[in-house]
Amino acid sequence: MVSLIVAKSRNNAIGKNEKIPWNIKEDLLYFRKLTLNSAVIMGRKTYESIGHPLDNRVNIVISNTKKYKGDNLYTFYSLKDAINFANGLNKEIYIIGGERLYKEAIELVDKMYITEVFIDVRDADAFFPKVDDSLFDISYGKIMENGIKYRQDIYIRRR
Repeated sequence: MVSLIVAKSRNNAIGKNEKIPWNIKEDLLYFRKLTLNSAVIMGRKTYESIGHPLDNRVNIVISNTKKYKGDNLYTFYSLKDAINFANGLNKEIYIIGGERLYKEAIELVDKMYITEVFIDVRDADAFFPKVDDSLFDISYGKIMENGIKYRQDIYIRRR
């Protein structure tokens, strides 16, 4: 199963100046809990913004310009090649960003974990693509607040 996980604002912003434009500790813990012991696939800019491989996960970076190697760190040129590799690991697969990878992955994912952050981000420079909700069964989470209101939803592709 290929899943996607993202936190996005109401105006679909996911980044500003190569950073997440909010800090919601509970959502970061949710991300960690879901992705532990899995394979995470990310674009080069996402990897560089994190700055290191995520622990207890197989880290796969999609890049045409750089080659990353290390313990639990692999580089592929295409998302499809990365997914094929990750499928061979018998681990849950999560696409974790950024914008370009999300656009490509939307057609391939079985499930999406989308945190909706109830703010609009001005001058954002990275966005999550528009999703055709009719292709998914959506389970809306409860609205939570920790300085910022947000909701953690799950989208499951209809078959």
